[in-house]
Amino acid sequence: MNIFRSAGFAIGVVIGLVLVVILFKAANKDHKIKTEYDERQKIIRGRAYMYSFYAVLIYEAVMILFDLANASFPIEGSILHFGAILFGCMVLACYSIWTGVYWGLNNDRKKYAVIFVIVGIFNLVPVWAAYKSGELIENGRLGTPFVNLLVVIMMFILGAEMIVKLIMDARAAEEE
Repeated sequence: MNIFRSAGFAIGVVIGLVLVVILFKAANKDHKIKTEYDERQKIIRGRAYMYSFYAVLIYEAVMILFDLANASFPIEGSILHFGAILFGCMVLACYSIWTGVYWGLNNDRKKYAVIFVIVGIFNLVPVWAAYKSGELIENGRLGTPFVNLLVVIMMFILGAEMIVKLIMDARAAEEE
C-alpha cells in the first residue's frame, strides 16, 4: 500500500468517525450520542460481548493454524484479520438482535434503518469502482476494496435478520 492510499485510508477513518457521531446524534430520539439501555439489556449485551470476544479469539486461532500449515489465501493478510473484527461484530449484533437487546431505549429504528441502507450503498461504491478499474484483484489476490464488500455483506445479513426478527415478533404478538 502506498503512502497516498494509507493517508486516504486514515482520512477516511477520521471522516467516518465524525459522521458516526453526527448520525448517532440525529438518529437517537434524545439527540444524545450514546445509546441508553435498561438493566436487562445491559446484562444480555454483556453476554453478547463475551460471545463476540470468544468468536474473535477462535477466528484468530484458526488463522494461526492456517499460517502454521503454510496455507495461503487469495486475499491480503490485513483483510483476513479485518475479517476477525467483522466476525466479532456479527456475533455481537446477531446475538443482540435475536435476544431483543440490539435497539436501545432512545434509538429511532426507522432512522437507523435508513442509515444502514446508506452505509451499505456507500460501501458498494468503492467495490464497484475497484471492480471497474480492475483493482479489486491485485496480483491474483483480493485487494483492500474487498473490505467494503465484506461490510456490505454484513449489513445485508443484519438487515435480513432484523426483518426476520420483526416478522417473528409480530407473529408472536398476534398469537397472544
